[in-house]
Amino acid sequence: MTATDKSLSELIEQWQTNNKAYRLEGATGVRNLQKLCEAIGYEEGAFLGSDVAIINFLADNSGAIEAIIDWMGETDIDEWKEELQSEDDHDNEEE
Repeated sequence: MTATDKSLSELIEQWQTNNKAYRLEGATGVRNLQKLCEAIGYEEGAFLGSDVAIINFLADNSGAIEAIIDWMGETDIDEWKEELQSEDDHDNEEE
């Protein structure tokens, strides 16, 4: 099976195995995502420079940003709700 015979999901799983990058939690998860973004070509970005592969990836893929925002809304985390409500209340006071 050649690389072109594999799906992107399969290639990512293979990359995770080869790089021992299965951990998604905390700082290690962020570093693993950074390494994956570098591996797919965002190491030196035309968008925001080097050493910011995740940012370069997001700048080039608005659907990823949308997916993150959708995920945030689906989690329904109370602290986030309180922070946004507080910000909204503050904005309304200034009007």
